[in-house]
Amino acid sequence: MRIFIVIFFYFFLLHLTSAKTLIIDSASKITNDQVFNLNNGMKIIAFHLEGHTKNNLGYYGQSKCNGIREMQDDKLLKLNVFCEIIFQDGSKIWSKSERSGELNQAGVGRSIFIDASSKLKSLIGTECIYAVNKVLNSDFFKAKCKISEEIFNKLKIQ
Repeated sequence: MRIFIVIFFYFFLLHLTSAKTLIIDSASKITNDQVFNLNNGMKIIAFHLEGHTKNNLGYYGQSKCNGIREMQDDKLLKLNVFCEIIFQDGSKIWSKSERSGELNQAGVGRSIFIDASSKLKSLIGTECIYAVNKVLNSDFFKAKCKISEEIFNKLKIQ
């Protein structure tokens, strides 16, 4: 039993030391495309975002996102956003972000990479925690994603 515990902690610590954090920063302009005001006080807002992004792997790019915001009495019930990011080398990645809660102007949620061009395929399925803050008609977004040191080093632009 002791040998099992020692082996478990060895691999657990090895995993911790081999993990890296992918950090993503973005800023986007918000366009409300359509607003549905329901009789029950609920509001459905379809919106579009266009902006720029960078990460600590050395990638810079442009982002386009489409989303749906469900509101009740000016409180956020649910948010779903799908984004496409095109980087300086032509590679692409797509993500889905979600959050819910009472805050509309700022909040924390989860994002996942759902598809990618061949170079970035190793990121598919990676989950991230993000924070967003709305200022005027812009979103400022920061995400942190745990990835393996191997993937981090493979994707990093030298």
